[in-house]
Amino acid sequence: MTVLEYAADQIGEETTQKAKICMLPLHQLPSAGKRRVRKATAPLHSATIAMPSERAVIDIGSIQQLIDLQSRRVSVVREINRLKNSARSHLARHMGFSPIADGKLRKFVRARSPKLMRQIEKRQVPADMMDVAEKAGPLVTIFFNSRVILEALLKDTERRMTKLAESLPIAASWKSLHGLGILGLATLIGESGDLSSYPTPGHLNSRFGVAPPWHYRSITKTGKPCMKKPRRRRSVLYNIGDPMIKARGDYRHIYDERKAYELARNPGLTKRHIDLRARRVMEKQILEDLWLSWRQAAQTPTGALPCSYTK
Repeated sequence: MTVLEYAADQIGEETTQKAKICMLPLHQLPSAGKRRVRKATAPLHSATIAMPSERAVIDIGSIQQLIDLQSRRVSVVREINRLKNSARSHLARHMGFSPIADGKLRKFVRARSPKLMRQIEKRQVPADMMDVAEKAGPLVTIFFNSRVILEALLKDTERRMTKLAESLPIAASWKSLHGLGILGLATLIGESGDLSSYPTPGHLNSRFGVAPPWHYRSITKTGKPCMKKPRRRRSVLYNIGDPMIKARGDYRHIYDERKAYELARNPGLTKRHIDLRARRVMEKQILEDLWLSWRQAAQTPTGALPCSYTK
């Protein structure tokens, strides 16, 4: 069965016609199609990403397992953070913290409670904090016991994700990127799924929350305008790009160039605003290169839709 026959069977005649247009030779495409093909066939931004010479087999089962494991990983990390914040809040209350307390006391409690938690864990509580440790000890101990189980589950989940990511057709080149690693690649695929199902890099950008703002405009049930951004996936992409900037990896020059451009063009913006704009440009380039290398590995025709796309 050809790609077009599959598209006609799965996603309807209208999408099939779009696929036919996108698979035409470049000189026969309409203007929008020409721009799309030229962009998709551009060379990758990182010289360390090598393109496979032969067509690779995409194991859909492994991708689905990565999606499930990434969902479990997110849940475990969220639960660890929830328990830690709950135990720290419980400890702070016994240290005298309250919304109406003196500012100096609140500042002292915020700085001292994490250290006291570590001391309780190591059973090295100082004499002046022994009373607080005895009162808050039971709940804090529950947190420590639960954390051991959750961290073991997290470690096993990441080990399985790493093993599955090693079998991906683009793993050999992408895991060598400074600041990304094989777990970062597994996380991206676990959040996005089969990249062959995204017609353009823009669809992948939209999934990770770095598309233009108007892509996320919506209306509530009461008729009020709102923004529906995928905040969790946006956070995942931010956490992947951050070490690549700090490690001065292959994409750091994109961040530096965009930051210098924003400083010259918009001197009135804050440093944080300029930093976020530069990060967004770098992250979009990472996603575009990932989409392109995946398509070339699977030899998927640019613009064709081999399976249905769900936003």
